[in-house]
Amino acid sequence: MMKLPFFLPRAARLAACAGLALALGACGGDGGASSGGASPPAPKTDTLSGTAATGAAVANATVTVVNAAGTAATGKSGADGRYSVTIESAPPYLLKVSTGSGTVLYSFAAAAGTTNITPLTTLALHDAG
Repeated sequence: MMKLPFFLPRAARLAACAGLALALGACGGDGGASSGGASPPAPKTDTLSGTAATGAAVANATVTVVNAAGTAATGKSGADGRYSVTIESAPPYLLKVSTGSGTVLYSFAAAAGTTNITPLTTLALHDAG
């Protein structure tokens, strides 16, 4: 009688495990909308806030924030130059505000939080390029 080598049962077990893993992996669904009517989760957002100023507040100006994905969001500065803008989370962020005299100021934020927009932040970004 011929004796089978020891490695065959182990090879058979490995093949069965691989087949089971492939079969279970195919049960993940088609990625389409579910029949339960649930909507996809809302994207994560970040809030950037701070003050836009040139020495005096940049009042009632549009503040634009652009994330790394190219998505833009806008907000208005108050009479004291303070602003708050919520945007889809994708840091870093570029911020822009136009003064009443037509001067455009820029700033940069690596993450959500407080970021001021001033002539100095504009100069820093200009010199960094």
